[in-house]
Amino acid sequence: MLATSWRETVWQQAVRLLPPATDKRQPRPATRPDFGLDALDLVELVQVEQHSIGHRNPQGLAIHPTTGEVWQSEHGPRGGDELNRLQAGANYGWPTIGYGLEYSGQPVGSGRTQRQGLEQPVYYWDPVVSPSGMAFYTGNCIAEWQNNLFIGALSGQHLLRLVIDNNRVVGEERLLASEGQRFRDVTQGTDGALYTVTDQGRLYRLDRP
Repeated sequence: MLATSWRETVWQQAVRLLPPATDKRQPRPATRPDFGLDALDLVELVQVEQHSIGHRNPQGLAIHPTTGEVWQSEHGPRGGDELNRLQAGANYGWPTIGYGLEYSGQPVGSGRTQRQGLEQPVYYWDPVVSPSGMAFYTGNCIAEWQNNLFIGALSGQHLLRLVIDNNRVVGEERLLASEGQRFRDVTQGTDGALYTVTDQGRLYRLDRP
C-alpha cells in the first residue's frame, strides 16, 4: 500500500519503509501544520507499506540478531505495557484487548485480554514500567548477555535485561535501578559495550555484569 495520507496510514500501525520505486524521485520540503513542523515528505522518498496494526503507543524497535525479526516495545494505559514480536499482517489488539485499564479505570475495549485472530504480546508489564528504546546485545564484553534484549524503562527508572529463549522471555533483571533516572534509549557501541541514555541527560556505559 502506497501512503497518500501520513496520519491515516500510520495511526495505530507499524509501517515498513521500502526503497523508492524509481530513483528519479527527489525529496521536496513539505509543511505539516497538523504536526506543527516542517519535514521532508516521506511519500516522495520511499514507499510506505503497512506491516501490522493494533498498536497503542509504540516506543522502541530492535531486530533480533539471529532470526532477523522485528521486536517492539509499547506503552499500555494503566497497566499492560507490551513487548511484541512483529509479524506482517498481524493485529496486536489495541483498542479491542489489553492487559491494562483505561485511565478512567474502565476496561480496555471488550474487557478481555485475548481474542481469536488478535496477537498476544511476548511479554507484558503490570504495573507499567514505560518501556522505551531497546537493543539486542551481541557484543563481546559480556558473554553471558549475548542475544539478551535491553530496554530503557521511563517510569520504572531502570534498564531492563530480558533473557529470551525460543521467542519467550525466561528471565528479567532490572539494572541501574538505584540511579533514579528515566532510561530513554540503549544501544551497543562499536567497542562491544552497552550504552544507555536518560531523560536527565546522563549516559551510562556497561562493560561488565
